[in-house]
Amino acid sequence: MKHSNARFAAPAHSPGRVRATSPMRLHSRPLSRSIHWVWVLLVGLSLAACGSAEPGPAQPSEPGWKTFRDSTLGVAIDYPRGFGRLEPSWRGPGCALALRFPFSPEKDTAGIFQFTGTLMVTEGPPQATFTAVGGLYDYTMSGGVYEEDLIRRVWHALPRLTPLRFCEQIRREAHLEPVPRPLRDLPDSTVEDLREFDRFGHIAPKVRFCTVEGSTVTFDEIVTLEPGDPEPTHTYGVIRFLSGRFSSVQFIQGGQRKPPTAEQLALMRRMVDSFRVQSQP
Repeated sequence: MKHSNARFAAPAHSPGRVRATSPMRLHSRPLSRSIHWVWVLLVGLSLAACGSAEPGPAQPSEPGWKTFRDSTLGVAIDYPRGFGRLEPSWRGPGCALALRFPFSPEKDTAGIFQFTGTLMVTEGPPQATFTAVGGLYDYTMSGGVYEEDLIRRVWHALPRLTPLRFCEQIRREAHLEPVPRPLRDLPDSTVEDLREFDRFGHIAPKVRFCTVEGSTVTFDEIVTLEPGDPEPTHTYGVIRFLSGRFSSVQFIQGGQRKPPTAEQLALMRRMVDSFRVQSQP
C-alpha cells in the first residue's frame, strides 16, 4: 500500500464512487509515529457516521455501577461509576446506539485499565467496530467512505456474522477472495478499492483466542495497519449477538499495545451482558 494524499476514488461512472477521503490515504508519516492518530480517525469516522441523539437519565444500579437508559430505544446498559459520565450517544445506518466513554490518558479508570472505547448496539447485519474483521465489516467506517447503495450491496454480499462465523472471519485478511456473486458486476477499479479497504487495519491477523459461549464471543487478535508494520497492535473485546430489532451489542478496543487482562475482558463482558430491552419505543 502506497502513501498518498490523493482521494481514494473509483471512476465517476462507477457505483463505488467514493464520497470521502479514504483513511488509507491520509498518512505520509511512518506508521509507528502516527498509529495513535489513525485510531483517533477510526473513532471519529465511526461517530461521524451516526447522527446525534439525546440519552435518557442515568440511574443507579448496584453499588459501584450506574445504568444508562435510552428512552427512545427503550434499552438500558450498566457501566462502572469509575468510567465517568457518558458522552452523548450517536445513531445512524447500522448503528442504533453508540456510547463513548471519556478518554483519560493519565487516569487508570475504575482502577483496572485505561478505558477509551465505544460500546455499540447495531441494527441490520452484525458488524464489528475498530475494523476487528476488516474495514468492510465495520459499516460505521465504510459508511463514511463509500456511497450508501454500494455499502448495502456489500452488507448483503458478505457472509453474515454469527458467533462461530465471527471467529472464522477474523482469521481472514481478505473477505472478497473470491468476489461474491452479487458484486461481480462492479467495475474492476471498485472491486480493488473494496479489497484495499477490506484489509485496512486488519493486516496479517493472528488470533490469540476467540471463545464462543452461547451467543457471546470474547476475542483478542494481533493485527497491523499496513504490511511490514513493525509494531502490531491488539484488537480485542466482547460481542453479543442478538435477535430481533438489534443484531449485536459489543465492546471492542483497537490499537492497543498490550494484550487484554482477564479483568478487562470480564468487565467488558459484564457490560455487554447487561444490555437489555426494557420497552418498545
